[in-house]
Amino acid sequence: VGDDGPLIGAGGRATSALWHRIASEDPEARMPPKKGLPLAPAQRETLGRWLDAGAAWPEHWAFTPPVPRRCPTYDGDALGARPRSLRARLPSSAARPAPQPEADRRTLLRRVSLDLIGLPPTAAELGAFVADPRPDAFERQVDRLLASPRYGEHQAVAWLDLARYADTNRREKDKPREIWPWRDWVIDAFNRDLPYDRFSREQLAGDLLPDATVAQRVATGFHRNSLLNDEGSQTRAEFLTRR
Repeated sequence: VGDDGPLIGAGGRATSALWHRIASEDPEARMPPKKGLPLAPAQRETLGRWLDAGAAWPEHWAFTPPVPRRCPTYDGDALGARPRSLRARLPSSAARPAPQPEADRRTLLRRVSLDLIGLPPTAAELGAFVADPRPDAFERQVDRLLASPRYGEHQAVAWLDLARYADTNRREKDKPREIWPWRDWVIDAFNRDLPYDRFSREQLAGDLLPDATVAQRVATGFHRNSLLNDEGSQTRAEFLTRR
């Protein structure tokens, strides 16, 4: 609620502070501001119709508490041990698509190896898996891959790309930068299965944590992943903002 009344208003445009600002003839009160892009008449009318219709505004999904879903059941037909969620999405009629047969062991190990560590299995690993008669042979292979240091290296790639990791400044002289300790911290975090809340908190403000360790301070190297221009005409404030 502002000086003009409720921001949205249940009574349509007549009681809405939003509409009052949009339709104002006063250039100092009108929104968007005069320095911004003005709304086209069609855009203003769309907002007006939305207000007249009740201005439905559902809560953003980020503020909605997650609710666990119940895992669907299945009748143990041809899908066998495949995920129940897949079974639930298939039509229930007799004409539903028939599932593909389960992949052979060589194919299974190749798929999971590429997915978890980004590398194909060796001939020795394939041979050992094919010859393993234990019912939990595949689970053992998954555990082996998760315990491999290659797991963290492969899983870290997406995060390093999003953070714009680079070993150089990427501007002008493109000088090298010593940021590989942060890269190694990210890889180690995946290998340690660091919870996401700690993973994000330590990168954003690890140096501000009580009794921060060297590793937690290294984690804040996340903020160093920015373009750096060290030419004479640079504006320090500009690059501080970009970081």
